Amino acid sequence: MFCFLNFRKNFVDLGIPKGIELTNSHGKLIAGEGRKSLRSFRFENLTDIDDVVVLSTLTELLNLYQNPKDKRS
Repeated sequence: MFCFLNFRKNFVDLGIPKGIELTNSHGKLIAGEGRKSLRSFRFENLTDIDDVVVLSTLTELLNLYQNPKDKRS
């Protein structure tokens, strides 16, 4: 799974299962609710969405999927 939307009563999460492997240089990815590797953006309204940050994060995630690190070394 690449990413998903999780609709809650007061917000929407854009969840990223491999989020712990991202740099999160913008500091906007949250762990929340005891998550070990999943990270998400949390949006309470449309103005919370920073499209530049979301797109750069999804691009970084795409690169991670396309160029996985060799865990055996």
